[in-house]
Amino acid sequence: MGGRSSGSSLTPKPSKEERNIYKKIEKSEKSIRDNNFETLIIFNYDGEEKLRKGGAEHEVAVTRYDMDIMTDRICTHNHPLDGVFSWQDINMLVTTNMAELRAIGKTWLYSLQRIAGRPTQKATQGVEIDDGPETYYVSRFARDFEDAYRAAYTQAGRNWNRESVEFREKHGTFDDYLDYCYYHASRIASGWLKKNAHEYGYKFTTKRKRGVKGDVQWKS
Repeated sequence: MGGRSSGSSLTPKPSKEERNIYKKIEKSEKSIRDNNFETLIIFNYDGEEKLRKGGAEHEVAVTRYDMDIMTDRICTHNHPLDGVFSWQDINMLVTTNMAELRAIGKTWLYSLQRIAGRPTQKATQGVEIDDGPETYYVSRFARDFEDAYRAAYTQAGRNWNRESVEFREKHGTFDDYLDYCYYHASRIASGWLKKNAHEYGYKFTTKRKRGVKGDVQWKS
């Protein structure tokens, strides 16, 4: 990005030009982070918006044209529930060969940034994934992440059972339970990405919203 040739990656110490690009990106993200529906933004190489597209609470419908212009670009979208990437997000990242995919929430910013010009062969290997009644053919990175996320969600359910009686009585609805599991599964799955993303050709980072201390909704 920022005037580099197609397929390049960010240096460990971003240049002034790159910092200016990210200032523009962060300004766009600020405009969508508190929305209760998802919005996709694809950026030009100078950080200006190439495309902005709204969707539903948990998804944005993506066309063939959208996917074509994602290649080598930085793309961001908001997650109204503040969670980490989905396997669909990661599959899109790999199959379109984005330079970086970002997800912004009310508290957290998540980023998967391509390390070199392409993801690794391990990342792009085609595999099957079961998602409810449907089976999809996806990138291995997407399937491996989904396996890790499902294990994280199961672990989050166990964590709920270890909380105090007072805590569970205070957050006693089924929706509270689902929100708790979703939040903690995102934290655990983020740890998996931080540890393993490099094997697939990516660097994973997170950033907390400035001024926010601790977890907004759930404290462990």
